[in-house]
Amino acid sequence: MRDPRFNRLDLNLLAVFDAIFSEGSLTKAGARLGLTQSAVSHALARLRDLTGDPLFERTGRGIRPTPVAKAMASDVGAAIDMLRASLRRRQEAFDATSMGRTFLIDIPAGLDTIIVPELARLTADFAEMRFRISGSRARNIASELRFGEVWLALDAEPMSRPGYRSELLFEDPLVLIARRGHPGLANGVSAEQFGRLPQVALAWPVEAGATPASMLLDAAGLNRLTKVAVPNLATLPSVVERNDLVGTMSLKMARSFARHFAIDIHALPADVPKMPVYMVWHESFERDEGHTWLRATLKDVCERL
Repeated sequence: MRDPRFNRLDLNLLAVFDAIFSEGSLTKAGARLGLTQSAVSHALARLRDLTGDPLFERTGRGIRPTPVAKAMASDVGAAIDMLRASLRRRQEAFDATSMGRTFLIDIPAGLDTIIVPELARLTADFAEMRFRISGSRARNIASELRFGEVWLALDAEPMSRPGYRSELLFEDPLVLIARRGHPGLANGVSAEQFGRLPQVALAWPVEAGATPASMLLDAAGLNRLTKVAVPNLATLPSVVERNDLVGTMSLKMARSFARHFAIDIHALPADVPKMPVYMVWHESFERDEGHTWLRATLKDVCERL
């Protein structure tokens, strides 16, 4: 027997449910969908009527899904993702030389300084192509990838959540940078000396967690004395070349900065694991021809670094 509730089912309601479940907030769900909070509340009321369940309950810290909502979430999310993927596959065949697409890429602060110039050079002849680069480490990059607000993200670890794809771009050793002729580094640097040298270091917002370099140094048992914390790695060489502060970064970035700043590159005094860089995307982009081209192009860029 046909369920009469399907006659009242609106796919927009499922999109609202998916956004509320993903964001954990009616306000954030509305912002992501471009809807007012009143419209989101109205859609949720219709869904509650259809399901016979409150779906989300208010708590002291926001809202939480009911057992019914949790049971619905994976199926609804998969259906929404399938529709997104289907619509993307129906776009016209991608031609890099003439397509007017804007590619949305998230690159951690600092890494953009060595990747974006080469990306711009390789695509200089593609007049209709655009790139928008962000560095939203403190935001929910998984949601942004899924909802298409970011098409591709570079990160220091693969995405293990279902529905996402990851591919290793390269691994790079960490090194120490210092001003040319730094008086304390004429004979290299020991682990004890590394821990005493005042450093300028990248510091992300607290909610973003420790930086990849910090985690790798900790894993190698190297302590750092951070005198100056900055939000972007590109600040490190300009600080380092003017005084006796030193900094830690990946070798590819250090080599790039050494072409423009009066800095030397020194090996670290321990066997520190290499810094991995992955590109991460949502599976709904997997068969998009433009996205396939973007992934291949970024691999080409990173091979040239």
